Amino acid sequence: MEAAAQAVLDARAQYPTSTLADLYDPLAMPAPLLKAHQQLDRAVDRCYRPEPFPIAPGYYAYFFWSWIIQVDVENVFDPARPDQKFEVWARIKFEGPRFPHARSGDKDAIYVERVVLVNSE
Repeated sequence: MEAAAQAVLDARAQYPTSTLADLYDPLAMPAPLLKAHQQLDRAVDRCYRPEPFPIAPGYYAYFFWSWIIQVDVENVFDPARPDQKFEVWARIKFEGPRFPHARSGDKDAIYVERVVLVNSE
């Protein structure tokens, strides 16, 4: 991951007169910087989900930090294919003054908006 992060810094260094706003303009991001970020994203992803895993009856997806959220994922289990493996993707929304970008008056809340299991086979 360190090498991928360094590649992002090296790609930025190729454009010494550009501001961060220029470099990260979604319509004009330089190709070498975009490629470096994509490689860094993959390296970070591997840290959190190194490989797909099987789902079996009674399985749940747990998301935790200083909180715990449990989502039933048993409904994707196919008894005819017990070795089937999945990648898990989740969209989790954090609201309230304890989290960045809070709006005035928000109450602290964590929402699991979507959990997607992708068959990796």
